[in-house]
Amino acid sequence: MLFLLFGSFFGAFYFLLTPDADAGYALVAGVLGGLFFALVMGAFLRIARGRDRAVTGDLSRADAVEVARAGRTGELPAERDLDGPMLDLIKRRREQYRRSSVSGPLVLGAIALLHVGNALNTGVGWWWAGAALMVTLLVWTRVQAQRNLAKLDRLETAINSRPHDPAK
Repeated sequence: MLFLLFGSFFGAFYFLLTPDADAGYALVAGVLGGLFFALVMGAFLRIARGRDRAVTGDLSRADAVEVARAGRTGELPAERDLDGPMLDLIKRRREQYRRSSVSGPLVLGAIALLHVGNALNTGVGWWWAGAALMVTLLVWTRVQAQRNLAKLDRLETAINSRPHDPAK
């Protein structure tokens, strides 16, 4: 549903950026754009969750939810049995942030430059707004990545400093 909502925004932006566009055409473009986006993002999310499962092992649904919650909130999992899978997931997340810290700024910076070029070429103010949005997203993603990495560090430190039960 969220992806279809994105599609409606796509259609609205298309309609606003091309003044001679037909409203019906913009609606169809928005719905098709939303469906395409939903299919692509759904596939990526399914692949990402499968890779998370491959890293954490065969966990029960409740344990998988607990590990995901711990990774999201930075709070220790209640059960110590989940420490190993959690450490493996932390390692995977760090690798993801490392890759995205390179690719994210490149992609967002390139899109911002394209927006600036279109603004200079066409004189339409919406392109400047798009460039500002891309720069804002670039800064926001960098700040969020640093916050998430700090959260992972705190979580890993807490797991490693937790007393281990020698009976297990």
